[in-house]
Amino acid sequence: VIPRGFNQAVLSDAGAEITVYTDPTRSGSALAADVIAEVVSGVNREILVRIGRLDPNNEIPMRNESLAGMPASFSYASFLLPGVVLMAFFTAGLFGVPGAILYARDRFQLRRYWVTPLTVPRYLAGFSLGQLGLSAVQFAVLFAIGEYGLGARVNFARPQAIAFLILGFCTFLAFGFLIAAVAKTANGAMAIANILNIPLMFLGGLFFPVGDLPGFLRAIVLVNPVTYIADGLRAGLGLTQGTTSPIGSVLVPLGWIALSVLVAARRLSWEAER
Repeated sequence: VIPRGFNQAVLSDAGAEITVYTDPTRSGSALAADVIAEVVSGVNREILVRIGRLDPNNEIPMRNESLAGMPASFSYASFLLPGVVLMAFFTAGLFGVPGAILYARDRFQLRRYWVTPLTVPRYLAGFSLGQLGLSAVQFAVLFAIGEYGLGARVNFARPQAIAFLILGFCTFLAFGFLIAAVAKTANGAMAIANILNIPLMFLGGLFFPVGDLPGFLRAIVLVNPVTYIADGLRAGLGLTQGTTSPIGSVLVPLGWIALSVLVAARRLSWEAER
């Protein structure tokens, strides 16, 4: 709040004051207060320079250096591109896997497969390769748009980045099998996928950092495999330092893969319920 007579108080050296009201329950409020404090500090400095009480040539210089392996400047397009790639993998696994399997089962297409020499392991291997091909096309399209359309500069050829892309694909593929095992029908699988999609995607750090979220939201972040994959991928790309431990970024997704495979092996039925 800027009081009445603020300009006159500044010019007369009578002492001017600005009051900033903040909401301690909102992290954005504290950030806004910091920004305002920097602006006021700049104004104070300019006043001192103009009245001759501060010589800019005698100020202590400050030099900024980027940490080793970190980009010199922040680019939101570069930050966002890995998240969008993982989002494509995630939605393909969450919706594509259970949808394709259960629709084929409900229409008795799988029954026709089983009367041929095709076995379940071969069917799953072929299905997984199809999903891998779809994800490869998604990656190529999104990379081209991000690199040439939005100006993102991301080197996905780094070994750690490739490892987390593969880990993400496997995790989301297994998650799709988990939904297919839990749901009784294709429509039920789509309902479950829609319920899980938004919370896991937005609380997984795909589009913005989620390290400072409060309360129960923080609990969802900690059990969400998307959180660890996104964090590990960005750390591998040199975009961030990583907020989760390197071991946790691998073990949590692997735990979800193991759980999904176990449940799918026990509960996934290849025959439509009558």
